[in-house]
Amino acid sequence: MIGGGEPTIYPYFEEVVKFLKNLSLQAGIVSNGSLIEKIKNICNLLNQRDWIRFSLDAGTNESFQKIHRPRLNITLERILQNVKEMHKTNPVLQIGFSFLIIGDNKYVNSIPLINNIKEISLAAKAAKENGFSYLSLKPFICPEGERVTEMSDKNLQEIKKQIREAKKFEDEYFKVIESVNLLALFDKDLYSTMQNQAKVCHAQFFRSVVIPGGIFQCSLWRGFDNAKIIDTNQKITGGYYQKFHQNRIAMIDNFNAKKICRQTLCLYAPLNEWIEDLIIHPDKLKKLKPIDDFNDYFL
Repeated sequence: MIGGGEPTIYPYFEEVVKFLKNLSLQAGIVSNGSLIEKIKNICNLLNQRDWIRFSLDAGTNESFQKIHRPRLNITLERILQNVKEMHKTNPVLQIGFSFLIIGDNKYVNSIPLINNIKEISLAAKAAKENGFSYLSLKPFICPEGERVTEMSDKNLQEIKKQIREAKKFEDEYFKVIESVNLLALFDKDLYSTMQNQAKVCHAQFFRSVVIPGGIFQCSLWRGFDNAKIIDTNQKITGGYYQKFHQNRIAMIDNFNAKKICRQTLCLYAPLNEWIEDLIIHPDKLKKLKPIDDFNDYFL
């Protein structure tokens, strides 16, 4: 349950989770924590293959309020306390603390965002103390235009320092995880690889996103007309599914990721490169081996 909105706002959120678990499906929930009580209510239904991730992006409540501007009376401390209680109720459940790293001169809808880099280690400490399984670190991506991913040298140096401090809290139960597009900002070769996106984005086949404005082929491009597969304000019929399928295939064929995503350090660029290699060398499929399941692949 992910896609640029808050899933717990849906009146039947708990019923949906129960429905999924009755089908023995794996469930992943991404939330801002504003209605965390709803998640607590279904916490005992989830197992070690399921996961919850909270988008918090701060190490102090002051920054949390400035970044998220919650309309409800919610604080970072309240969310942390609830997660601690959830961890006690269901200790096998994987719970993540998502931290979007915001550097200098970043904006959303012309509104300036605060720099939160110096709170990375504070977030790691808070996450560790309150029962989170990991702290996930990702770079801010411009929400408009070509979705540029960039950070100043000054900011990158401070991020390095903060990550070193954050990793001091790691143990067998808690990890600090850097996203591949964050690592690329420190590695020129990886940066170049990730910008050299394949023309066909194979990842979009696995990444359809449903939001009020429509169904989109990618979470990064949700809300953009060039990535819309179909509208959601239509009656669901057999014809709707047929049109959805046709539009989806056309989108995969026509969405030129090499051109459209050239300024974006996409998390799924390495996946696309790997799939392209399998297409060229199908014999490699015979040598694939399973790895330990981390469960949450949508960091």
